[in-house]
Amino acid sequence: MTSEELFYAIFLGFIGGVMSFLVSPTRRDAVNVAIFFQISYWFRAILVALNHVMNFFVQKYASDFSISLMDQRGGLWSLFSGNNVFSVANVTAMKFFVESLINLPAVRLFEDSEVMLNYTNA
Repeated sequence: MTSEELFYAIFLGFIGGVMSFLVSPTRRDAVNVAIFFQISYWFRAILVALNHVMNFFVQKYASDFSISLMDQRGGLWSLFSGNNVFSVANVTAMKFFVESLINLPAVRLFEDSEVMLNYTNA
């Protein structure tokens, strides 16, 4: 695990903990939801890190596809420009638009790898 991956995992754990605390109506529920989130998130994040090292599950093509959408000429927004907006290939690519948009800061600011996408999904 690189330092960028560790920092991003900690950042996501912090943001998710704060969001889960703020969503709950009572303080007791907020603490319980935040604790549940932290336990479940760190369990999944550890599994992502272990899978990256030990390769239990082979990485799917879909994660590379999201990164390739960001790296294409014209960037992510090029999906909505030109004459081929409603072509079969472009409509297929659009289903990964939201995932690519959410993961864009992580990939650009921290590290350009599919592991960052997996941490966000965790």
